[in-house]
Amino acid sequence: MEAGALGATREGWWSRFVSQNFFLIRKLHSLAGLLFAFFLFFHIFQNSAILAGAESYDVSVAQLNSLPLPLIRTLELLLIFGPLIFHALVGIFILGEARYNLYRYRYAENWQYTLQRLTGIFLLFGIGFHLVQMWWPKFLTTSTFTRQLVGLLWAGVEKYNVPEITAQFVATQMAPHTNSWGMATPIIYILLVMAAAFHAGNGIWEFFCRWGLAVSPPGQRLVKQICWLITLVLAVLGIWTVWVFSFGGIV
Repeated sequence: MEAGALGATREGWWSRFVSQNFFLIRKLHSLAGLLFAFFLFFHIFQNSAILAGAESYDVSVAQLNSLPLPLIRTLELLLIFGPLIFHALVGIFILGEARYNLYRYRYAENWQYTLQRLTGIFLLFGIGFHLVQMWWPKFLTTSTFTRQLVGLLWAGVEKYNVPEITAQFVATQMAPHTNSWGMATPIIYILLVMAAAFHAGNGIWEFFCRWGLAVSPPGQRLVKQICWLITLVLAVLGIWTVWVFSFGGIV
């Protein structure tokens, strides 16, 4: 069989698989998004402990880190990285299949449809930025294997003084006068919080519709109002938290 024909066969198999299971894939995509939204709620509310002071935040982080490491890694896999990777991969496919007609029909639903996809693109890059800046040092502090692995690529990493995740460390990473990106860092985080709040709130609304949990018009209106409230609370709380870390004088 020629290479072109083989590629067409594989493409045909993949297209048939997706088309035959697209309804199930979309439902699992929304479920994965819901699981990650739960983590987002926890993450923003846990970080908002800084609003009560640096000591309160440090106590909150210490309580979280006191959990057994296997449990933490399991929860990270089931509620963060597993759902996130699946949701992102299917989301990229959906982006390629999306049909945008906002320029012709400027209805609220069309705005939501378009913004859901635009915020998804931004979140792919924003979450990557956040992981590199915040999560990677935390992972180094709890994984000897990672220290050894990175040591193969970076001589002397075994002596690298990895900081603990404290209010002072987070503030140092975010405050304009101490981080290497200046004012760009708090601006990125504010935009990231706004995008995540909208994507989560609107995604929950789509989950209820896609799973048939909001069928009647009154039920749909009620769910939509609750989802907008969730979006508002997450955005306000997240932006406030970013502001305190960036401009609260912690460092």
